[in-house]
Amino acid sequence: MLLIKTHLHSPPVKILKNLSDSICSKIVLQGKHHSIGRWYRPPDAPLDQIQLLKDQMDKIKKSGKADKQPCIHVLDDFNYRKRIWQTKLNKDTNTCLKGSDGQALIDILNEARAEQLILFPTRESNTLDLLITTLPGQFTDIQSPDWFSDNDIVVGTLRCTCTIPRKIRPERTFQYSKGNYNQMREDSRDFTRDRYFNGHHNNRNVEENWNMIKEFILGTTKINVPTKTSAGKQSIPWINNNIKARIKRKNRTHANYKKTTA
Repeated sequence: MLLIKTHLHSPPVKILKNLSDSICSKIVLQGKHHSIGRWYRPPDAPLDQIQLLKDQMDKIKKSGKADKQPCIHVLDDFNYRKRIWQTKLNKDTNTCLKGSDGQALIDILNEARAEQLILFPTRESNTLDLLITTLPGQFTDIQSPDWFSDNDIVVGTLRCTCTIPRKIRPERTFQYSKGNYNQMREDSRDFTRDRYFNGHHNNRNVEENWNMIKEFILGTTKINVPTKTSAGKQSIPWINNNIKARIKRKNRTHANYKKTTA
């Protein structure tokens, strides 16, 4: 299971589906595409199963720009019990790791220029839950805040800025083309004769006269001009300036096509 906040557009990355027990989604943060996924490796998994992770990371890299480091974040239970992540040695023998002990995973991380950030035990004395990322410098406050079971929960903070869509409020606009202007003229005549020039206008100061005129204009407009409620425009965080420019170019090309074929 992979949970992502609802205000973040997070489509699944279908090209990464393979025989592994994994889920991956893509979100946009500060104009960069981040691939975030969970990856579970059973304790009795064969040695070559971890190569499925390598295949997925290679596909993410090929889908982006060749000169850019991809933003990849993978977390879950990898079930490597015999390794010490600080020293990258076998926990029991204090010797170099074998492929089944996690050396294959280390080779994959080195090739992808990624790091594993969990250095404390997550189940008894073993570090089984891992956090793999290609942006280690942007993760802070990695810890296990509580113990709900024999398997500790791992929490970390990715430092970045994401745009949250503004709460859309319905907008009410006047439909001046459908206004009852004959009635507004009659109301204006009645206002000037009976209320404004009624012998007391010289006793009022400029501010009081202005407030009286303003309240009359707003009141008669509200009564005689119909209104329409619109949903307003939604702020979509994943539509950046580059995408907006492409949309404008597409619409312009389509408009020119309709002119030439008409």
